[in-house]
Amino acid sequence: MRATATTRTTAPTTAKLTADPTAMGMPLAYSVRMGSLPFHSTPRAPSGREQTTAVLVLAAGASRRLGRPKALVRLCGQSLLRRAAYQALALHSAWVGVVVGSQAKALVGELRGLPLEVIHAPQWRLGLSASLRVGVRAVPWHTKRFVVLSVDQWAITPADLKRLLRARSRGPVGARYQHTIGIPALFPTRLRGALLGLSQDGGAKRLLSIDHSVPMAHAATDLDTPAALRTLRAQAHRHRRRLKPAP
Repeated sequence: MRATATTRTTAPTTAKLTADPTAMGMPLAYSVRMGSLPFHSTPRAPSGREQTTAVLVLAAGASRRLGRPKALVRLCGQSLLRRAAYQALALHSAWVGVVVGSQAKALVGELRGLPLEVIHAPQWRLGLSASLRVGVRAVPWHTKRFVVLSVDQWAITPADLKRLLRARSRGPVGARYQHTIGIPALFPTRLRGALLGLSQDGGAKRLLSIDHSVPMAHAATDLDTPAALRTLRAQAHRHRRRLKPAP
């Protein structure tokens, strides 16, 4: 079980990880109280394939079209960032990491008390691929595969992610929705180099194939515009029980 959560500041142009707590106005590390996790069951150590699986949550963007960081949008009293963290932790994987950038100090505050690692992307303004590269560098080398998910796909459930993990493929597996293949996606760590070579947003899609994908209708629901936020609020009001804070 993860006993501490650490904060990294990672330079995206090199694989070397450097810590700079002053860049984010926060301490380098903070202790985690495992008993503070609101899981219905006691958190357990990973077993079987879980021991070699990592989960990476992307939450670094400023959400310019939305006009506010989508990670801090609250749904049924809980931020989308903390909700995504719970979805990741529900997989009981060997490691969970969250990439932050814009308003990093506020985002780290949303994650306090959770057994995960926070990775700061200093060049988050360059887009999703820059944040993804930083996160991929932080994935522990002993893992054999890792899931990548975005904080704004708020409708995704732990069952969706578990179905992704059950897919039988030696290569990457993406989520299939609305005539596209995208994240959440599962990547073998042997593709780390290919992911680090990405130079533009959406580049990871080049590594995904419809032949190796799982249907995931919930992945089509994201949060990019004020209109989408109004839709989210309306759906949360109508389906409050289904959308209650995770887990």
